Amino acid sequence: SAPEDLTLFWSKLREHTASPHLPEVLSRDALLDALAMFTFSVTMRHEQVGAITEYILHPSLSGTRIRPQSVRTDAQAFLASACLMSLTGIKTPRLMSEFKEFWRSDEESKRWGDLQKQLLLHSDEIANRNQNREFPYVTGDPKLLECAVSV
Repeated sequence: SAPEDLTLFWSKLREHTASPHLPEVLSRDALLDALAMFTFSVTMRHEQVGAITEYILHPSLSGTRIRPQSVRTDAQAFLASACLMSLTGIKTPRLMSEFKEFWRSDEESKRWGDLQKQLLLHSDEIANRNQNREFPYVTGDPKLLECAVSV
């Protein structure tokens, strides 16, 4: 049986996300799937679809707030978007970093190392696929991904 705090976390996670992909009963596999999905969302998905800089450079472009009878964003929304971009544009650690200070045991460090090896294999696979492409696609290359925060 799962610890009470983990069971509460799972219950709140299901409640707030309303995701049909989170089973009602918490299991180790369900938790690992959820954590993998969140990790994907804040790294690869954020890298793929999170770039909005070119849309909010000027109030006459696409803004973050829609108002009736207006073709441009208002000053408050423009400033909020600029603040968001300045904060999310800060470099964050690379996904392929060792993060030695985070692991509490040799076992945790080994698991992270195993994941890193798998990510390197994935990076090699991307490089191989790009060998014959006129326009290489590197957005999902783990060597280039940062540990981003999805806002």
